[in-house]
Amino acid sequence: MEQNKTREYTLKQRILTLFAIAIGIAFAWGVCGEYMWSGEPDMSSAMLIYGGFWLVYMAGFYFAAWDRAKRNVWGYVLLAVAAVLVLRPLMYKQVELTFINFAALPAVLMLHAVTVCFTVPKERQDGLITAYFKGWFVAPFVCIGRFFGAIGSAFGRGKASKNGTAVRVGLIMGIPLAALCAALLINADAAMQLSVGRFFEGLSIGAVIWRAIAALAAAVLFFSFIYYMAYEPKTLPETPYQRIIPAVAAKIAVGMLLTLYVVYAIFQFAYLTGLKGLPEGLTYSQYAVQGFSELCAVSIINIGVYALFSTAAEEDTALRRFLAGLMLSAFVLLMCAAFRLYMYIDAYGLTLRRILSAWFMVCILAAVIICIVRLYDKRLRAVQAMAITAAVLYAALNLINIDAMIAQSVLKKADARRLRCIAAAIFCVQCIFSLAVWKAGLSGKAAFYLTYLCPLFRAGDFTISCCAGCLYHSRKQESTLPRSAFSLLELAAVLLAGGCLFIAAKQAGVLGAVAFRYNVLFTPSAVLLVWLLAMGKGFISRLLSAKPFLWLAGLSPYGFLIHQVLIRYMELAANKLGLTAHPVVWTLTVFLLTLCLSWFYKALERRVRQRRTKAAAQ
Repeated sequence: MEQNKTREYTLKQRILTLFAIAIGIAFAWGVCGEYMWSGEPDMSSAMLIYGGFWLVYMAGFYFAAWDRAKRNVWGYVLLAVAAVLVLRPLMYKQVELTFINFAALPAVLMLHAVTVCFTVPKERQDGLITAYFKGWFVAPFVCIGRFFGAIGSAFGRGKASKNGTAVRVGLIMGIPLAALCAALLINADAAMQLSVGRFFEGLSIGAVIWRAIAALAAAVLFFSFIYYMAYEPKTLPETPYQRIIPAVAAKIAVGMLLTLYVVYAIFQFAYLTGLKGLPEGLTYSQYAVQGFSELCAVSIINIGVYALFSTAAEEDTALRRFLAGLMLSAFVLLMCAAFRLYMYIDAYGLTLRRILSAWFMVCILAAVIICIVRLYDKRLRAVQAMAITAAVLYAALNLINIDAMIAQSVLKKADARRLRCIAAAIFCVQCIFSLAVWKAGLSGKAAFYLTYLCPLFRAGDFTISCCAGCLYHSRKQESTLPRSAFSLLELAAVLLAGGCLFIAAKQAGVLGAVAFRYNVLFTPSAVLLVWLLAMGKGFISRLLSAKPFLWLAGLSPYGFLIHQVLIRYMELAANKLGLTAHPVVWTLTVFLLTLCLSWFYKALERRVRQRRTKAAAQ
């Protein structure tokens, strides 16, 4: 009987035993030892050693389980994800995410193992979860006895005693000879001597014993896992779900949740759109941070409620609609969480934690979408799709240069701050210069030239406009204020610009003086008005977006070039002919003539461009 039991183990299984011992030693001295982390911690080299260890494991895994493992696309996808995790340190030097990959890599490989080795019936939506937990908590322990049995089979008696004796004699003769030759070879090569010395550096007898125990434990666990995956039956039983929850009870529970979410959505709409201001003492950044994790947790609870009622509740068409509404509510909650996270990132920039939060939210969103699809397509393996989607999204996260994203975010905010400082500094210089011109008591023509015509001084206005334009392009998607607030701001900007024109026309006070009029008086109001109208979120900007005003806007560049020349020649002609006109009539005449000449100029330019394009084509 003992002989028959000994002969149960094939040559492949005995080789698997030797492989398990080798991989146990590699785990104890390489992964868990100081060899991988000696000196300064280098995540690139450490991950490569770690990845090499798991590559060797995969070789042994497929050596034993090649006949049993299924060749499907999901297995290949998970192997590609594992390769991305290992190779990431060669692409980017971001340490924190690489450190997380040390734990993520075995999790992905376990998912790969259960995906290719377990057979899960379509009726078992929880089958992958069951198989995954079996892979972690059953497979490494259930076949431990097989490890020692396979070793004992090499030293068996009876029919196998001849082979057992040969193995024992070979080991007795080979181990001393190999040790002697190894010592001689190490002493003959200085580089190898240093490497071996580094390998055993700082190891005492006690440390060696503990390493040996760790190596044996790892060998036993890896052997048991691979043996279970390769040789034990792994088809889960077809146990249909017992639908013990009445459909009415499920609809009542889901209906209560939906009512709660509707009330919450109303409050969120009021705060986020500005119809209702935030409570006193609460800023938008605090509002963004507070509740992000809670919203994500509620979305996860919704997924759990969906899983419970879709599998344990009585089938009902109305219940399916209730569950669809529940998933849509989870989607809305995730959008609220995404908006909060966006406001927080917009206020304080990107960090690794905020990027991981965004990634986690995307994973939950993918799970919600899969649940909605599962409601109407029973063939979809929801759990498997969620797990593989999360793995693929994590691989995509590893392909992103996170440090560059964070640095770009910081630089963007630093650039915005720098642009504001430049614009403010130039305006202060203009104020000081205007005050000096005014105090010097220069004549009107001299002050007019210095403050309005001088290109050097007007370059300040141009620079302020450039800074405002750059700030607009970097912040044009700003949406923290509601449209009603933008409308009030636009109205205030128009009134401010009108007040500045009134002060300039009446030359009222110091600001109405020539030295202050064209820069100090008009620059702030012009910048504010142009900025708000460019945002296009108030009623004045929407009114100006009508077609007649857009037509005028298209002629404005040509009118800017023409109007001063036209005014000078009209004044010259009026003086020669002795004509006088009311200021209103004069202004309307100049405006209409400028429009006509601008339209003619634009049409002529378009005709010339068309001919040049046609000639170039020919």
